[in-house]
Amino acid sequence: MKHSYFIFIFVIFSSIVCGAQETPADTSSEATSSAEAPDPKDDVEAPKPKIEKIEVTGSHIKRIDVEGPTPLLVIDNDDLLRSGYNSVSDVLRDAGVSSFGSFREVGGQQGAGTSAVDLRGLGQVRTLILLDGQRMPTDAISGSVDMNMIPMAAVDRIEVLKDGASAIYGSDALGGVVNIITKKDFSGSEIGGSFTATELEGGERRDLSYTSGYNSGRFNMVNVVFFRHNERILAKDRPWSKDNFSITGSPGSYSLDNGNTWKPDPRCTNALANSFCLYNFGEEKWEMPYLKQGSLMSKMNYEISESMTAHARLTYTYKETDWVRSPAPTSNFSMNVAPADLGADAGANITNIRYRFKELGNRESNTKTNIGSVLMGLSGTSGDTWDWQSMMSYNKIDRRERRQGYALITPVQTAINNGDFNPFAAEGNRGDLSGLLYEPQQNNISENTFWETKASGEIGELGAGPISMAVGTQLSRELYRDWADDRTLNGEVINLANSQGGGSRNQGAVFSEFGFLFTENFETTAALRYDYFEGFGGTFNPKLAFRYTPI
Repeated sequence: MKHSYFIFIFVIFSSIVCGAQETPADTSSEATSSAEAPDPKDDVEAPKPKIEKIEVTGSHIKRIDVEGPTPLLVIDNDDLLRSGYNSVSDVLRDAGVSSFGSFREVGGQQGAGTSAVDLRGLGQVRTLILLDGQRMPTDAISGSVDMNMIPMAAVDRIEVLKDGASAIYGSDALGGVVNIITKKDFSGSEIGGSFTATELEGGERRDLSYTSGYNSGRFNMVNVVFFRHNERILAKDRPWSKDNFSITGSPGSYSLDNGNTWKPDPRCTNALANSFCLYNFGEEKWEMPYLKQGSLMSKMNYEISESMTAHARLTYTYKETDWVRSPAPTSNFSMNVAPADLGADAGANITNIRYRFKELGNRESNTKTNIGSVLMGLSGTSGDTWDWQSMMSYNKIDRRERRQGYALITPVQTAINNGDFNPFAAEGNRGDLSGLLYEPQQNNISENTFWETKASGEIGELGAGPISMAVGTQLSRELYRDWADDRTLNGEVINLANSQGGGSRNQGAVFSEFGFLFTENFETTAALRYDYFEGFGGTFNPKLAFRYTPI
């Protein structure tokens, strides 16, 4: 197949609702005197109010509120609207927990247009990203979750755990956890959009969203369609990036002694210490790429019975980014006989040429990404104090990148040897390389299949309250494939290198968690987790946390 697209096939849950028959009233002819009639208050207890518990990021134990021994930051919907951003990654980048900086969508790198979160400066691959408490697929290039796959219009709030949680979620949560909670129980329709213009030129942002929801007695569904479009930002349009100099320029530099001593082209007007000819690549580079994205999400819940609910969630995102860099620089070429343009060195053997190939044009990249996810599961209650959940998800990321502005090393060297191209001639008279252009390409796919079952409840009393407990198990399989064209893999392309590989790995985990109150203002939680990674072995991660509230 020339293109691979993610196809969703899903089943809407259905069941037959059975009506319960009421027991007929007693029509016996025997009467009971009012003196002998029992007082209803003596036998019937007033019903206890049901307190709804929620699952909080950083714990598998459901709680009454979000306060607990672990530090949690909640960014609600109002905060998201006030931010003015149209992506989750931009919102989190401004949060204090990301003060060390996060990987953002920029031009001039592999996987341009992707963005990730790096909590506490421990690395983006050590920050776990959850969507409604379930893991999201990692990007095949960066090894982290691309935050751009989440439609902003679907987000209700974001919970950020500002502490390591490897004993709760696994080793990938060492730096912290970001849990993105999507909307639910939404009724009606809503259309939203925004336009943001920058004070300086470029970087305009547009987004448009449509949200619809349906609620009945036992079934609810939320559908979100989201589009966003970010314009490019040129480096020359920003004062902090317009001046970026390289020692590989056009005109270039040359060496007669295998790179020990360098001389600038006599036509160079901005040589560095009479050695390298400088080049301001900020004049051509894009600081931020052009990006367009379309996302949809459909989320469903069906109450099978009073104690069991079925869940399903489908998400799909198409994203396309374009970015531009300055022409390709290199120092891999040589010239047997230096041309007369070099004056005193004419006729010498040039062992190294440091040159930027403006004749090939700017380096351009177009990346198209398809991201899909499907999740299905059941949750329910058992008895008065136990809740359980079993979920399974499948996620896939398919990225295809095409590049322009490159050429193969051998044909260019041949053109130099034959005199068809002279890098030391006047600009415009050096030769034509358009016939030697080569378009590299790279494809990568990452897949993740994940299954989790867990239960939480109360197992007794201790101190000032019940002992809460959660137990569970997880199984997952990850698949990764990355490949490029043969010429790039063989190192034949000017200023471009790549590799390819792939593989799969199975992982299993079991975990448990306990929480209790020693006193009304002193809370303790303990967690244990064991992970087994195929081909690596197992890790055991314990955790003990306390929270004391003086007042």
